[in-house]
Amino acid sequence: MRSRRSRLGWLLAACWLAGGPSLAWTAEAPEPKDYADACLRGKAAWDRLQDSDVKPEQVQAFRREALNYFSFALAHPSREAKIDDLNTLRSYVAYLDWATGRPYDAVVLGEFVARRYPAHGEAQQGALVALTAYAQLYQEAKTAAARARIDDRMAALAEFLADRWPNTPGTDQAWMLLIRAAIDQRQWDRLPSLVERIADGSPRRGEADLLAGQALWSSYLSDRSNRSEKAAKLAERLPQAKKLLEGGLDRLRKAAESDPQKVSYASAAAALSLAQICLEQNRPQEAVRWLDDKTIGPHTLVEANHPVVGRGNFRLEALKAALRAYVASQQPDKAQAAMQSLEKLGGVDLTRVYLELGRQIEEAQKSLREKNDPAAAAKLSQGFAAMLARIAERPVAELGWNHALWTAGALMQSAIDADQDDGPPSREAADRYRKAAAMYAAVLKAFADDPKRVAQPAVISGVQLRLARCLRRLGQYAKAIDLLVAVLKSQGNLLEAQQEAARTYQAWGATQPDRYRSAIRGQFETRRDDGSVDYLIWGWGGIARRTQSNLSRPEIFHEARYHLALCRYQQAMAASGRSRTELLNQARRDIEIVRRLYPEMGGSTWRGRYDALLQKIEKQLGSKSQEAST
Repeated sequence: MRSRRSRLGWLLAACWLAGGPSLAWTAEAPEPKDYADACLRGKAAWDRLQDSDVKPEQVQAFRREALNYFSFALAHPSREAKIDDLNTLRSYVAYLDWATGRPYDAVVLGEFVARRYPAHGEAQQGALVALTAYAQLYQEAKTAAARARIDDRMAALAEFLADRWPNTPGTDQAWMLLIRAAIDQRQWDRLPSLVERIADGSPRRGEADLLAGQALWSSYLSDRSNRSEKAAKLAERLPQAKKLLEGGLDRLRKAAESDPQKVSYASAAAALSLAQICLEQNRPQEAVRWLDDKTIGPHTLVEANHPVVGRGNFRLEALKAALRAYVASQQPDKAQAAMQSLEKLGGVDLTRVYLELGRQIEEAQKSLREKNDPAAAAKLSQGFAAMLARIAERPVAELGWNHALWTAGALMQSAIDADQDDGPPSREAADRYRKAAAMYAAVLKAFADDPKRVAQPAVISGVQLRLARCLRRLGQYAKAIDLLVAVLKSQGNLLEAQQEAARTYQAWGATQPDRYRSAIRGQFETRRDDGSVDYLIWGWGGIARRTQSNLSRPEIFHEARYHLALCRYQQAMAASGRSRTELLNQARRDIEIVRRLYPEMGGSTWRGRYDALLQKIEKQLGSKSQEAST
């Protein structure tokens, strides 16, 4: 008599067979005589699948043949058939069901063997087959509810594997399957906990760390580009990806340290991703440590021309990351070397590469300013300027005028970052202003030389304004005023141009004091329709009059009134005797008028400036009074 356990197994096989494959016999694969014959023929086909000389087109035929014979054997067991033999057949059939596109049947038999006969030698393999088939069913599921049910079954089966066969390669493989399924379904929150289920000492743990870490980093880049997720939620992935990649590399680098040729592409790519994450987090020094690591550093591998760097675009991406990191960490010699290496690469659009890096660094600067870290932003600006200068060497025709304008604007901003704007610019700032001015001038020339390109007047005037600002800081006041006059002749009410013209005359006054008068009163006399006098350049006085009633932007009015008084003070300091005293008194009256009309004095910032200037004026008037009394 068969045991009850054996009868249950046979009944399950019979029930399965009712919905299983139809058994088609041919001359090459004839119908078996009985259970034993089916087992022998099925095993022969199975063994052929393991042969190294089997051709790809033969694989499916051997799989179907083995599946047919093993299925027949399960449906026609002999009385002498042992339960272990039947379970071995079930595990074979479960795998063949999955391999021939029958994942549901694979789940039924594979999980049955694993859960009902866990002591059987093929039980763990049956569970793995079932888990793989579940993953396929998950992909094919049409509804969220169906995916949720399958996901629950997968997790339960993985837990069963972990409880029954802890810390075994098969269990680790199960968790790897779940990790890949989570990546396929973009279940980013699950990844760290799934990786933790693989023991620290497992050979698969490093692989799992790198797989999950790379997936989190790639998803961050993709979702950030598509703006498909809120920034705060998205940012949570960065530290998770960093932690996973660091853990994976720590586990893999020991083999690489003993033999540099054992450095795998996976470990090199992970180190590159880590460096890129550090750059994304504004941690350039840490990025440099990963890039220059003596064993797995991407830049180290590029310099050594290691075999892994020839794969895909690894060499290019490693050099881009190195250049950005060296720029941000203020290592100009290394940055220069990285640029030279980039320029030796063939088939690379260097202009595009430089512009892409430039925009990344610009975004990093903005982030630092938003975090109220101007010192770090200024340091980043130093290296950024060197790379911008490299871009600026390329012709406007190659860059395109939009990119040329961005480059010039970024250069000018880097000059402003290095410039206090309260005296002659530093050598560093002046050099950046010169490069920006040359770029703006080249863009204007490109507009003029290309009759097919008709730029909008606002674009041209904007370029002229920025060029004028650069020229002002370089002390080329006459050229700056000529540009501003050209703008104001067509756009006389352009406030930005009027302000820049007043600043230019004020700066000019330091070497030619009579220019203070133009800064205050204006320049280039014109006549209104009623015959009264007006000026093309308004000066600070004209700007103040025209903005006095603009309550929406009171800072413009107070800037004009403050600088008007400051110009009188500066003019006074360049004069002597009675003229100095009159100018100082007038400067004091300029401030007192504002105090009477606007007791708040424009708020704390402007009030502080007015008060500081008034103290200087009073001090000078006091000195004059003492001189007169003696």
